[in-house]
Amino acid sequence: MLLALHTTSRGCHVAALHADGSLKTATAPQASSALPSLALELTVELDGSPFAPDAIAVACGPGSFTGIKIGLASAWGLARPRRIPVLGVGSLDALVVAGRRQAGAVAGAAVAVCGAYATFVYAARFRCGIAPEDVELEDEYLVGKPGEVLPPILKDSAAVFVEGTPLTDIAAPALAADSIVRVEPGVALAEAVARIAKSRDARSLRQQARALYLRADPAKAW
Repeated sequence: MLLALHTTSRGCHVAALHADGSLKTATAPQASSALPSLALELTVELDGSPFAPDAIAVACGPGSFTGIKIGLASAWGLARPRRIPVLGVGSLDALVVAGRRQAGAVAGAAVAVCGAYATFVYAARFRCGIAPEDVELEDEYLVGKPGEVLPPILKDSAAVFVEGTPLTDIAAPALAADSIVRVEPGVALAEAVARIAKSRDARSLRQQARALYLRADPAKAW
């Protein structure tokens, strides 16, 4: 079983993906002290006995600074006593996968956009295969004003997946795309984290659970 945490946007979302494909989810309005208890609720058998997941996947950014810290701290806190791996998944990767599962996966290019802070957005362009979770970052994660960062990555024809938060409304004028899918923050994002982690090689660099903080003016990661 794979336990997945998503706390980088609005709310706290947890998903448990079992080997047989069954899924259990839980959510809370804020990423706070509720997260560990939500996660533990999903790792209880029907008879009430707990069991350890085989791995924990966590969305590690870009996104809310506090949310990233809470998600990673909770993931490591749950994993270390059980001696299981923690796998990191990009938040924008999860947004694309959730959007593709919502709208129907089609191979080709995709762009993910979510609100950052002030008048900035996070964005990235991906190459996508047929399976919803078959997504690969094309270049790098970006942060900046919509009119500056979006036009270069909206080249050619690309599906656009926008996280449904008030901050992303400022990106609307720059989104001159044929297909725009709005994804509301929720358990679908946690499920996407789980499915990405399950589909990728656990040894790949992108699955190292490290915080990805992006800032603009100038853009930098630390």
